[in-house]
Amino acid sequence: MGVVDGDVIEFEQRGKFRQLKANWDAWKQKWEQGSEWGIVGGTPLNNLPNTVLEQVTEHGEATFARDGARTIEGLGELLTAVSEILDGDEILVEHLADLEDSIKQMEIVLGVRKWNPRNIPFHTVTRFVETEDEKKPDITRGKMYGHYRTEAYNEYVEWALVHKKNFKGKQADSDPSWSNAKMGQAKPPLWRAITGENNEGMLAIARDALEAVDKIKIPGVVQFGVYSSSQAPQGLSQIASVREHVLTVLNNASIYPRGKQRAPVKDRLNAAFNNHTYAIANEDEANSFKTFIRGLDKYVGVEKMKQVKLRFPANNLALNKLIKLVMGDEMETFQKPGTIPEDVKPGLTLKAVIKRASTMEELLTKKISCMKPDCPYGPNQSQPEVTTQQAKSCSKKDYSSCVGNRI
Repeated sequence: MGVVDGDVIEFEQRGKFRQLKANWDAWKQKWEQGSEWGIVGGTPLNNLPNTVLEQVTEHGEATFARDGARTIEGLGELLTAVSEILDGDEILVEHLADLEDSIKQMEIVLGVRKWNPRNIPFHTVTRFVETEDEKKPDITRGKMYGHYRTEAYNEYVEWALVHKKNFKGKQADSDPSWSNAKMGQAKPPLWRAITGENNEGMLAIARDALEAVDKIKIPGVVQFGVYSSSQAPQGLSQIASVREHVLTVLNNASIYPRGKQRAPVKDRLNAAFNNHTYAIANEDEANSFKTFIRGLDKYVGVEKMKQVKLRFPANNLALNKLIKLVMGDEMETFQKPGTIPEDVKPGLTLKAVIKRASTMEELLTKKISCMKPDCPYGPNQSQPEVTTQQAKSCSKKDYSSCVGNRI
């Protein structure tokens, strides 16, 4: 499962889902039937589920609840939560939370007698016996739990289709186990769809999905985009393997031009970082990326990251920002590798390509970003980059450090 969002360029989630998906597809196919489970649907004026799967989707909704009052989240919510995990391209933290909550809700439903599908009451035909007068059979009606379609009900339907004018009932399969005169004894299709046999019910599949998500791995290399307007340079400057690589690259003489120039060649510097893979020391370090890589906190399994690659834009603005954060005061004392202070003055200089606006229209539409945490157009807001024109009308434009005042 690969994802791309925010500053996340490549993030693959892998787990043991193949057999689980097969079980899930088999479950849907099994319960996407109606008449063989005693369900015939309603009428144009009384729209009712036509299959067990439709019953599942609508289970717990007040429209179809037999007491007409409850609005509990039932099996339909669980069905949606499992589908998010097994049918989607990515597994988000919110999907995991939905699944955990839906499992708990379903367990509550099964634990409450009147909400459990096997205890739903029906007033139906409990006994049907034909008499000498074929138009007057002996019919007994009463309360049954679990399912209305008793064998006696089917016998009644068969008779009524012949002898009752305009009778709208339909024939469908029935099973003695589906209904019972006592609560907690029936095993109707809806209850079986939830609890299953041999751990093939929806609840078992949901629990297996929860376990599979917990064991997700993040194989290969995760890739992030790093931009000067984001918090990524600041966060990366605290990662040990990143700091180590910064020092390694800067002490590599091949990235510098010959002579007394102290600035690395821009393209060589960029390539030295974009082509490098960084090792993640532990889960805490992996989780720390969520604080400065936009969009990463949405995904399950971040703590399982082992390696990352950083993609810096070609203008080197973000890369230079990272280097300055890592080097600190050593920017002034750094000695170009392979040189001595007598030949090349100490100090590291960095080059970046900054596109200048050539017209007033370009100037007003140029994208800028403020790094102040309370700025309406700052990186923590929903619109991290705005035009100069917008910045000029900002309520906080009087800040001395406002980017709008520097254009």
